[in-house]
Amino acid sequence: MKKFKKFLPFLILVVVALGILVWACLQTEGSESYNYEGYIIGIRETDEGTVLTTLNGDTQSEFVVKWNTKEKYNGEVKQLREGDCIKLSTTKRSDRNIKRFSVYSGFSMEGKIVNAEGHDTPFLLTTSATTKTYRLYSLIAAQDSASVPQTGTPVKIYYQYPINAATVSIVVDIIQPVSDIAAPLTEGELTYITSQNYTVSVP
Repeated sequence: MKKFKKFLPFLILVVVALGILVWACLQTEGSESYNYEGYIIGIRETDEGTVLTTLNGDTQSEFVVKWNTKEKYNGEVKQLREGDCIKLSTTKRSDRNIKRFSVYSGFSMEGKIVNAEGHDTPFLLTTSATTKTYRLYSLIAAQDSASVPQTGTPVKIYYQYPINAATVSIVVDIIQPVSDIAAPLTEGELTYITSQNYTVSVP
């Protein structure tokens, strides 16, 4: 009995170590497998945890970050932020509670859709808030998406890679109409588009 008591602390340490090892294995099992990807468009704190509103295509969803959610931040991302791209998997018992997630920097931009003659993919026409100058970007869909909005439709695009002054094309994950009503292009916008050697297609 005395010998058992002597080795009892050691046995407890072994059991605890084994428990931690099993827990770690369960946490890392399939850690690179995610069943959802989208962009965070809303974050709020509730009694059930941190609720994320996400956007994938034209579908909004809600997921909950729990106390035991496994978190992975990539690059310069150190916390959950609106606009970032998130990959996640939910628990077996809930399609709402997040088991694990991986978050990356995300980017967005607003402008008007322009469909040009001789081009199957749309363009995004933007206007600088400070200089009032125009930019025209060719939009390349990262995956098959719904029909492209008509010319003049105000939209917000979401994408994963930063752009610079030399960028002419953007690989986009989501093209989200801001309004269902397309506004006619202004004379200034049409002049700029023509100066870039494009002709607006007529529906």
